[in-house]
Amino acid sequence: MDQHTGYVKVLVGGRGEKSGNRTLNRATDSPRQPGSSIKPLAAYGPALDTGAITLASAIDDSPYYYSSGQLVKNFTAGEYRGLMTVREAIYRSQNVPAVKVLTLITPQVGFNYLEKFGISTLVSPQKAINGSHDIVQPLALGGMTLGVTNIDMTAAYAAIANHGTYTKPVYYTAVYDYKGNLLLDNSSSETHTVLKEQTAWLLTSALESVITQGTGTSAALSNQPVAGKTGTTNNETDKWFCGFTPYYTASIWLGYDDNSKVLSKSISHTKIWQTIMSQIHEGLSTGEFTQPSGIVTAQVCSQSGKLAVAGLCDEDPRGSQVITEYFSADNVPTEECDTHVKVTICNDSGDIASAGCTNTSTRVYIKKSSSGTASDEESSYSAYDSSYAITDEKLSRLCSLHNGSNASAVKPGSQTTEASQAVTTPSNTAGTTAANNNGTNGNTSNTTGTSAAHNNNQSSSAAQNPTTASQNWNTAE
Repeated sequence: MDQHTGYVKVLVGGRGEKSGNRTLNRATDSPRQPGSSIKPLAAYGPALDTGAITLASAIDDSPYYYSSGQLVKNFTAGEYRGLMTVREAIYRSQNVPAVKVLTLITPQVGFNYLEKFGISTLVSPQKAINGSHDIVQPLALGGMTLGVTNIDMTAAYAAIANHGTYTKPVYYTAVYDYKGNLLLDNSSSETHTVLKEQTAWLLTSALESVITQGTGTSAALSNQPVAGKTGTTNNETDKWFCGFTPYYTASIWLGYDDNSKVLSKSISHTKIWQTIMSQIHEGLSTGEFTQPSGIVTAQVCSQSGKLAVAGLCDEDPRGSQVITEYFSADNVPTEECDTHVKVTICNDSGDIASAGCTNTSTRVYIKKSSSGTASDEESSYSAYDSSYAITDEKLSRLCSLHNGSNASAVKPGSQTTEASQAVTTPSNTAGTTAANNNGTNGNTSNTTGTSAAHNNNQSSSAAQNPTTASQNWNTAE
């Protein structure tokens, strides 16, 4: 699809030779669960656009529960990486940060943005199907009642590529009779704004990181910058890659119509996308994602998303956490990091040293409100950064082995106050948790299918019926 005009250049509805007319076109008529490819549309894009987060906002990827009590899991079971920026959360495709961000802005806001992005298969509470609808926390991970179509995902990503302006897909421009008389003129595009131009560019920048250092490295092109997002559902029954260059937007889905088989790990959806787009961009000059006005840079701490503090953020035991990030000029951090603290510990008691403690050690910690551990029926979990963290409870516990008062255990530059929240933002926007529930599944044909909506030939492969993919809340990649 040409994101500038909305013209659909190619539709591929299935594999193999065409064996009939008006058969199933998986690119337009077969909703599937989108997995993590929905994250930029339902969670991160809306949150950036409303100013609830920045690309530097720190999110704690630690054990976290839906409002229903179900543990949110990442793609790699038991993997919780701790505090990370929004940019890192996007390119690593961690699930917990996406759910936390959607909870912060509320699922209703995410749902509203998906409507503006042109997702036509959304289910509202008023039109719930067997009690299921899409204004729920699992929406952040692609847990949808019906799923999405390839063409809708392509048009939505094209809106990001087109500076935040959605263009309704255009399949033809004109229809003439045999005498050459114009019967239908469809050359005008229907458009509306979804994201601010600055938001679209910031989101594009993060999606470029997916290609340069994240889950989509195989989609990189040799002559064009690429931005995009992978998506995979549980058991790898659905694989998506939605991405764009300065010229075109394309989405690819791989899977079986009835989920009867698990896709082989050797099948690379990103590599297939790369092969297709390499041919399409052959001979085109190298483009760029032009930075709009209203974008600035600032040095911040990756553990708080706030302005870095010398002697703290740059003395993290893991190395300096000072980074340079892009921001919208109207949403630049103004507060200093309050996550890093320098603490003196009594080595005898393991508690905060008092004036009478002589055997002490001082180091920089990251402050968290809790230990970040959890367990379910299978095992217990903790965040990777737990050994570098100190809780509010620990900071309040003074050594009782030695007499004396507190000897200023927390050094200047931070105070023993509330620890980092689930999402730390310049505006400290409050979050709301919505109810979590979802899931339908309908299966028919055993025909394998690959769909892509991208850019003039049209083909479709025969299949008996469109199917609804099984929903999974703990999708990833």
